[in-house]
Amino acid sequence: MRVSMSTEHIDDRFGLEKTIQMIAEAGFTAFDLTLCHSCQKGGLFDCDDWREKAQHLREVADAAGIACNQAHAPFGSSFMDQARTVEQYGWIVRAIQVAAIVGADIIVVHPVQHLPYAQNAHILKEWNKQFYGKLIPIAKEAGIRIATENMWHVRQLYDAVDWNDNPITESTCSSPAEFCEYVDMMDSHWLTACLDIGHVPLIGGKIPTMIKALGKDRLQALHVHDNDWKRDLHVFPYTHRIDFGEVTAALREIGYEGDLTFEVNNAFVPLPDDLVFPAMQYLCAIGNSLKKQIVG
Repeated sequence: MRVSMSTEHIDDRFGLEKTIQMIAEAGFTAFDLTLCHSCQKGGLFDCDDWREKAQHLREVADAAGIACNQAHAPFGSSFMDQARTVEQYGWIVRAIQVAAIVGADIIVVHPVQHLPYAQNAHILKEWNKQFYGKLIPIAKEAGIRIATENMWHVRQLYDAVDWNDNPITESTCSSPAEFCEYVDMMDSHWLTACLDIGHVPLIGGKIPTMIKALGKDRLQALHVHDNDWKRDLHVFPYTHRIDFGEVTAALREIGYEGDLTFEVNNAFVPLPDDLVFPAMQYLCAIGNSLKKQIVG
């Protein structure tokens, strides 16, 4: 089991090359290449030499002695604006290609979820079958697996949210049964599950129940972080309400064989530059402790 963390937000300050080197120096054995913002003009995607840039990142990682275990594609995967959805699909395809060159084994691609879930669950499932069905051949050709993720929705627009009133509600793959169905309906080695630990309690779910329902065959990746069960905070474990003893016990019970990847990007936002690296070292220590709880 590799202990990994995402590059998001840190790369905004230091650039991707330096961020990868810092993650390695902090003691991690892998990194999650977060491609959610790299599709902007002038970035990694929107250029003629994107293959060369991706290969350079692979060489930077190799020189630092660290592997890219997984990546994250741009999100959301769908919008009410069809033109925007089509454009985003192109960025997702490019993210798959880039992540494969850098060496990722898995890339997380959010499911289609732009419609109100309660009234459209069956429609969304059919759309997602088509969506992932188009992406799987691309992933197979690139040699990288796609992971779908358990999601959530808000009951009102973000600019009107009162977080004390818990506006979060169920969405695509937020129930154990549907998460399993999404993986199984594609019947493909190239689609697997990434369980976002923090998303589960936001809709009132139990993390151990989700882990045991997925089992080790479906569950191949994790997004590990903590929250207060009301807000999707993406902060360090042991700072809020998630019981990580329960999480590691369930992963140990199913014989989880994937990596432990932190998605705690928001925890780094308020830190001054000189505290980012010590915080990364501390996070790595937490990861090694959680790993020990899972695999002994």
